[in-house]
Amino acid sequence: MESLKPLRKKPYFLPLILSLLTSSLLILFSLFFTNPFHSFHHTQPNTLQQTPLFVESKLQITPPNPDSTAPKLAYLISGSTGDVQSLKRTLKALYHPVNQYVVHLDLEAPPEERLELFEFVKSEPVFNEVGNVRIVVRSNLVTYRGPTMVTNTLHAMAILLKEGADWDWFINLSASDYPLVTQDGMWVLLGFDGLCGFFFSFGNFVEQLVGVGWWVWGIGVDLVMLALVLSGAPRLWLRKGSRGKGIIRQLCIIIKKNAAVLMIKLTVNAFFTTLTDLLHTLSTVPRELNFIEHTSDIGWKEYQRAKPVIIDPGLYSNKKSDVFWVSQKRSVPTAYKLFTGSAWMMLSRSFVEYCLWGWDNLPRIVLMYYANFLSSPEGYFHTVICNADEFKNSTVNHDLHFISWDNPPKQHPHFLSIDDYERMVESHAPFARKFGADKELLDKIDSELLGREPDGFVTSNWLDKSDANKTIAESIVRNATELKPGPGAERIKTLIGDLLHTLSTVPRELNFIEHTSDIGWKEYQRAKPVIIDPGLYSNKKSDVFWVSQKRSVPTAYKLFTGSAWMMLSRSFVEYCLWGWDNLPRIVLMYYANFLSSPEGYFHTVICNADEFKNTTVNHDLHFISWDNPPKQHPHFLSIDDYERMVESHAPFARKFGADKELLDKIDSELLGREPDGFVTSNWLDKSDANKTIAESIVRNATELKPGPGAERIKTLIGGMLSDRFSLEALYLII
Repeated sequence: MESLKPLRKKPYFLPLILSLLTSSLLILFSLFFTNPFHSFHHTQPNTLQQTPLFVESKLQITPPNPDSTAPKLAYLISGSTGDVQSLKRTLKALYHPVNQYVVHLDLEAPPEERLELFEFVKSEPVFNEVGNVRIVVRSNLVTYRGPTMVTNTLHAMAILLKEGADWDWFINLSASDYPLVTQDGMWVLLGFDGLCGFFFSFGNFVEQLVGVGWWVWGIGVDLVMLALVLSGAPRLWLRKGSRGKGIIRQLCIIIKKNAAVLMIKLTVNAFFTTLTDLLHTLSTVPRELNFIEHTSDIGWKEYQRAKPVIIDPGLYSNKKSDVFWVSQKRSVPTAYKLFTGSAWMMLSRSFVEYCLWGWDNLPRIVLMYYANFLSSPEGYFHTVICNADEFKNSTVNHDLHFISWDNPPKQHPHFLSIDDYERMVESHAPFARKFGADKELLDKIDSELLGREPDGFVTSNWLDKSDANKTIAESIVRNATELKPGPGAERIKTLIGDLLHTLSTVPRELNFIEHTSDIGWKEYQRAKPVIIDPGLYSNKKSDVFWVSQKRSVPTAYKLFTGSAWMMLSRSFVEYCLWGWDNLPRIVLMYYANFLSSPEGYFHTVICNADEFKNTTVNHDLHFISWDNPPKQHPHFLSIDDYERMVESHAPFARKFGADKELLDKIDSELLGREPDGFVTSNWLDKSDANKTIAESIVRNATELKPGPGAERIKTLIGGMLSDRFSLEALYLII
């Protein structure tokens, strides 16, 4: 046992008292003259303000949970051939009942491995009881250097948003990752309160985030910490027990050597020295933050990643093969700025929703650009978040990983060994990669950092082991949100009148989309050629250009084609955006290089999606005048087309040009619309000319009354639905 010399009176009593007084004055100053929360607490909006003009302004994301509640994490753990054992171990080491987990095994993995993983999850009593572990059924073909890894990540996000209940942050990991901290813990740092400890030591970051107030607090506490160390107080703690000796000694040395720096403020890295175990640490972190390492200095990647154009067969083939290059180059984007960084990140739920919904279209534009970008996982999310006004100030520039790289970094990092253990621990990162076959290192992490028994869970306080006779269901602590200390506690803290009336009796799941699988000449003129659309990355409009290489027709799904005009159900629209089986994104990125993609994208998605392929009505609800055979564009309609247009019973027509006589005739005879007015039907009360507009609008205009075109639309839709419903059902609809 280590012996300590008797404590002598130190000459640092006066500095300690002076530091305490100084810090107290600074704290009082911050309380009365600054508002530390001004960046987070905004004034209530004026309810009488004008309604936002633009639709994007009206869209709202799910508000984050209060920062005081226990955070819930959503994990994607992905692997490929030979990774089943690693996936199992990583899943168990990361497991906690309050979190959500998606496990993905690449389509390249053999059936026996997929079955083994399925049986593992199915047979584990804890997983069955809690129900928070999901295996991706429709696996993706993932090419690391291609965009398929991005679509796989978005796929997991969609699953978690659709089925994963409530969670705050999304974390992507691979079978080569492993945690260095438990999932819960308590704030412990030299005896200070955890909430204060986090903000006080995190001076640099918090100053930018919440204002000067917390910076002042940080200096105050730093002074106290400095004085405590100089006064020898830590020695008293060391005498009382061995727990934490190493870190206290290291902190003492660091503080003494960097006293001047500490008296100004600590750096961002200090954040990781004050964190406790993961969940409890995050319980006081603002839920809007996104931990994503990024930089706009893309350097050599401009010439080796941004300008070259690659094609990933994983977007359209069932067999895994490497990406291939095309000879043409493209310019660096001017419509947005490129960013790059680590492929591993922790993203807020609000940003994940934005990436999937994309209400300003930026996430989809950037996604289609990255369909031809080498190593797109190292740029897609970074470019989106740093170009989105709503999120660009929510980033923390760290990937929460310890990774051992060459200098300069190569394509892949080193495999970690037992020799990396000390540096790994000292990094204070909650995760590390890349782990290979070094079982000794993983065992050491389990034993010394996680307190995990062989082939067991890191149970902490969510599993009651006091009674061996209890069943798993009885042993699981359901309300395991009281976060207690773990071994890492010291290291990381959506038509009007006639159309509506007719559609009110049509099944809401139907999708009116003209389509066929007979793509004919389009196989050679559309499907096999590869085009690049500068509109995905440039601010200047220019035509698409062709590359010399061709690609094969997809085998992973069947191509369909049809009209670019359609009426889609809300449920299918949600599917296209969320893409919980990843098909919409895979097909979207394939169509990034397809000429006239509006005539194929939605058609291919809906006809290949088991959930929606039987919901289609093969009509686009339009009257369009074409040549025979059709050319690229239809005729402009004229007054001579009026009779055929009416007899078509279609609710819409195109293409209208400058023939004002035709439009006036439609307004007068079909719509009952006055010049420059609305088709008011029953939603505007004109009985009293003295009423204001606000008084005249019928707010609850849900009683749909038939207009002059009701019978025509019934005829059209009745004919279309006759093949889908019995005569009795058809009679009820019409």
